[in-house]
Amino acid sequence: MSPAEYPNYPELFALKSFVAKHRIQVRLLLEADAFIPDHIAVSFTMADKSISLYLDDEYGDLQIGNPLLHIACCLDHLEVVDDSDDYLQWCNEMGYEPTKTELLDHYKVLVAYNDSIRSYFANHKIESFVNSLDFQLNQRAAQALRAKDFTL
Repeated sequence: MSPAEYPNYPELFALKSFVAKHRIQVRLLLEADAFIPDHIAVSFTMADKSISLYLDDEYGDLQIGNPLLHIACCLDHLEVVDDSDDYLQWCNEMGYEPTKTELLDHYKVLVAYNDSIRSYFANHKIESFVNSLDFQLNQRAAQALRAKDFTL
């Protein structure tokens, strides 16, 4: 897509540039069991730093063949962790049962990972570039990604 075709979605151009600059890749781990029920395991790599994420694919975004959409979903997941004040708040926001030990361990890994990549983001704040409301309402930038109008 040329900028003239999507003048109202500068966030998608920023995301695409960010992905290229930091060599971001996502790979679905279909053979892996996500320890969180109804979640999909993915491998997320940024600047040669990898982590396994477990995403709730409520909107079926990981079933759409658009790697840029998958990356936005992963960054959104990491942004939620970054925005949470602590483990209990994160569990509450995500609808997780906080008494699960392996979930607490995973949260600690997520926080450490965010700490290792935070410096790559403006103002050292993790961001997905695509507004969460756009994902929820399937509008603007999220709709363009889902329609594969904007890909890597």
